[in-house]
Amino acid sequence: MIYSSFRKQDTGRAQCDQRLRIAVYGIMIGAGFIILRLFFLMVINHEFYTVLATNAQESYNKLIPKRGEIFISDSRTDATYPLAINKDLFLLYADTREIKDATSAEQVAEVLTQKFLYTPERKAA
Repeated sequence: MIYSSFRKQDTGRAQCDQRLRIAVYGIMIGAGFIILRLFFLMVINHEFYTVLATNAQESYNKLIPKRGEIFISDSRTDATYPLAINKDLFLLYADTREIKDATSAEQVAEVLTQKFLYTPERKAA
């Protein structure tokens, strides 16, 4: 009798181990499919997706037109004033970690002053 109850516990444990083993194998197979799919996308089909990304960037540039300008007119003088206009702005920045000492900082400032025609009058404003 003691032996038979002990045996029932073993079969329950064996079923649990078998279920766990099936779940682990299922997860491993699923992970294998995901890794295989990523390999095909990143290595095998690399050229296709590179061309697709390039075309998407080029079509974005073609689709975005120049925006219009909005003017308002003064009712007393009939003069028009720009309310919203397109203006190209440029951004310039310096990585201060690359400028090691004050003399090189002064040299960079001089070159930029000459390039952008920056006068002392404009500096004061």
